[in-house]
Amino acid sequence: MELSLSLLFNRLPHWQRFSEVCQHLGLKSLQEVAQAPHIPPLLQSLQSSLNQWKDHIEKDLIWLNQNPLHHCVPFHASSYPSQLRHIVDPPAVLYVYGQLQALNPTPISIVGARAASPLGRHTAYTWSQAFSSQKYTLVSGLAAGIDAAVHEGVLSQSGCSIAVMPAGLLHLTPKKHLNLAKRIIQQGALISEHSPHITPKPYHFPKRNRLISGMTLGTLVVEAQKASGSMITAYQALDQNRTVMAIPGAISHDLSSGCLHLIQQGAECVTSPQHVCTHLNLKAPQPTSNQPPLLHALKAQVLHTIDFSSTDFQTISMRSQLHPQQLLSCLHQLMQEGYIHPFRGGWIRLH
Repeated sequence: MELSLSLLFNRLPHWQRFSEVCQHLGLKSLQEVAQAPHIPPLLQSLQSSLNQWKDHIEKDLIWLNQNPLHHCVPFHASSYPSQLRHIVDPPAVLYVYGQLQALNPTPISIVGARAASPLGRHTAYTWSQAFSSQKYTLVSGLAAGIDAAVHEGVLSQSGCSIAVMPAGLLHLTPKKHLNLAKRIIQQGALISEHSPHITPKPYHFPKRNRLISGMTLGTLVVEAQKASGSMITAYQALDQNRTVMAIPGAISHDLSSGCLHLIQQGAECVTSPQHVCTHLNLKAPQPTSNQPPLLHALKAQVLHTIDFSSTDFQTISMRSQLHPQQLLSCLHQLMQEGYIHPFRGGWIRLH
């Protein structure tokens, strides 16, 4: 089937019905559709749509030819993501900026809060490194917080990731991640179901989440509030009969509420990358210790006074019973060595 006909289908609701009729009648191009006589009413509406969308299709083809990293992947192409074919409403075409080979296979999607905690970002980053060590392509969005940490973790291993965009590829969002997007396309890809010229609208964001979950065998939620885009992605993964996994967190932490709710509803509770791979029947990465070298006894004493949620200086001082100057020195060293991170007027423990 001619690409331009697929580009027309991509603009129509229930495009599969039009595709089936065209295949049945042996129509493989826009010209054949336009000139077909004695056609059923369904294709009469397709002819009307052709007149409406012809200029837009030409713009898509111009974009396609502007850069060798620009691709339009129709549903029937071998490079179309295999898992995505099986969802209820797959796009007729995917617009791709980057490496076509990144689209298959894509076993794991990782999502989470934009306003993620340091611990959440650290977890997303290190787990993504572990998955990349097995050459797994990861799928996420391009938002701040967990999404960005996933891509950064992959890129640190020269791995491959896919960022699913809510609108056209000429209108990437958020703008502050344009440099991150440029790095992703060197090994992976940015993809969208929308024409490159489509600007982002609020309803695009929840709609694209079905692609994040639909491309993969399973979706991992790192941190999320109960009412959030990450939870929408998790519910769509359930609807698509995919595995949903969540990392548990403190019951008092708002960013754990979504994950804990998913676990209560039957999602897999995971505490390591190896757990994730077990649930997806994937080869697991070798367990590695993310712990820095053994701590000096005094620093170990201070570390044990810091919680995995923000702990202020007064509380640490009271628990450790150290002189303030000595305590500040220990805190500085713990930050330098990657054990703790400043957060909300205090420190949060990472290990």
